[in-house]
Amino acid sequence: YIGIAVGIPNSEIPIDLNTATGETFARSGAELEVTKETNLPVRMSFGGHNPIDSVVILAAHISQDWTPTQAELMSITLNSPKNDIRYTDIAKTVGKSRQTVTKSLIAAGDVAISLALRRIERGYAQ
Repeated sequence: YIGIAVGIPNSEIPIDLNTATGETFARSGAELEVTKETNLPVRMSFGGHNPIDSVVILAAHISQDWTPTQAELMSITLNSPKNDIRYTDIAKTVGKSRQTVTKSLIAAGDVAISLALRRIERGYAQ
């Protein structure tokens, strides 16, 4: 389960997020509880009832069918600055062929998810 909230933390983010405090973390925790209580097959929630919530629902649906390899590779691409890491670099990092990385990321929806997230981030940056 994942609960998502957007905001500026009022203190340094601790290593153990269970000890985090502040409004943003409280809202995220509340979303997490809402997600756990729902009968829907979606395991992510973003509070606010806006278009971002729709993207989160679709991303949750897509990601629940990822293989462990796809999840690992998506974690690497989504956590890279500006999402500009090359498939060749990822392949070297995880010890797999570039072709395997490319095929796995395409099947996981890497391009579509990355584009959607970049557009959301641009909207928050303005």
